[in-house]
Amino acid sequence: INQLEGATLTFILGRVYESEGVVYIVPVVKITNDLTVSAEILEVALNISSEDASQLAFTIPKGSGIIILAPTYGVLSMDKILYTIAETILHASSTTMYIWYMGAVPYPYKEAIAPLFPMVDPSMLSSYGDQWKTMELPEGITASYDESEGKAIFTMSGSNETEYTYEDYYQYQRVEITTFRSEYSLETGILLRFEADVESKFEYTYGDETQRIELSANIVFEHTNAKEIEIGLSPGDILGFKVTNFTLSQDLIDVLNETLGMPEENITEFVNLVRGIKTEYTYISPNPVLETGLDLFYNITAYVPDQEPVSGFTIMNVLSLGAPYVLPEWDLIYGSFQFWAHLELNVVPKFAAYAAYQEDPNIILEISGDYSVLEREDYVSTYITANAHLGYAITNETEGVNKTDLQLSITTWYTYDKDGFLTEFYISIEGSFKIDTDGDNSLEDEDAITGTIVFQINRVQTNPTTNEPQWDNPINPPNPT
Repeated sequence: INQLEGATLTFILGRVYESEGVVYIVPVVKITNDLTVSAEILEVALNISSEDASQLAFTIPKGSGIIILAPTYGVLSMDKILYTIAETILHASSTTMYIWYMGAVPYPYKEAIAPLFPMVDPSMLSSYGDQWKTMELPEGITASYDESEGKAIFTMSGSNETEYTYEDYYQYQRVEITTFRSEYSLETGILLRFEADVESKFEYTYGDETQRIELSANIVFEHTNAKEIEIGLSPGDILGFKVTNFTLSQDLIDVLNETLGMPEENITEFVNLVRGIKTEYTYISPNPVLETGLDLFYNITAYVPDQEPVSGFTIMNVLSLGAPYVLPEWDLIYGSFQFWAHLELNVVPKFAAYAAYQEDPNIILEISGDYSVLEREDYVSTYITANAHLGYAITNETEGVNKTDLQLSITTWYTYDKDGFLTEFYISIEGSFKIDTDGDNSLEDEDAITGTIVFQINRVQTNPTTNEPQWDNPINPPNPT
């Protein structure tokens, strides 16, 4: 938690329901220092050996953005936000993919109570202040509330010591509050500054056992600025996407022909079918499921050659990479991309390989790669390359397993224009596979099954008069590399 010094916390506010006292938000924390999860932390948190923990220790690079997905507003109080961030990072091993549902969080600001929440009902500040300065506190600790220069100011200070003894049990506790100050705008109810310098010591002795815990926290949050942002779509806008490339390498076609008995003409027919797929996303507002202002509703119509159109809908958040449209707040979106890409390429594989080895030391699971954010002309791209080595190290006829080796090389990117519209998605997968068919525990005498798949989707131009996609006019942004 101490490594979060200098981090920025951004709340993107969506639809406000004044009668219910609820606003939908997406909170994003961006770290400005490298954040290391040390072996000592993992050893205690995961209850593993120090040797294993040293292999699993990892660092999240500065600039990473962490989107806080909270089911209840209680997680969004200032004292809970830090622990939510730490928990998200610490349990990174349970994170398996980036593309998952992300939605705005309902924040009931009229129920949020000063002085710990980032936004409260300003009309209630005086009432909260009365409760604050009259609440029962331990001896030696005092609280005050004042209103000055358009601010509601909550403070607390002092120290308290308590001791308790019963037979062979002894307990000692000390709390010292050097600074606790929380300032709110009387006009908006927004937390302007939160500062706390607190130390706590807890000790108990029971028989021959003694345990001591000492904690200290020195935290400062400051509100820096705010701006209004607009969704770059109008109700009824249609975004058209088409498959512009779907290619199977000839060696892969030969494998499908020989091993699965698929005639080459059938494979060619399938490839042409995929190449002819087109999809329309029609923006509907307000969202008929739940209008948050940040989760956009799209009617989808897919057109497949020689088949009836298929319709459905999807809801995607304006910060969700891969959505047809995102808010062009690139600092936040690509900070989040860096966080998840780093986890998937450099953290999760270590935990997955560790778990696989505990299950069976002969399992091979090695993943490496790189990621970057690239700008070309008026476009920005998230670019990932990954290499995977999967397999089984030996042939064991007794257990019915054969030595195998799978090598994969993956390149993928999302490209958006600078207004926030998805323009291109690309992925290529190149693979090589061997299996010990003769049971001699060697792959040297085995032929490799190889192949490459390339898949690409592009947005097409929209006719400004009819609002219809121009399917013969795909937008071709520059290659991100």
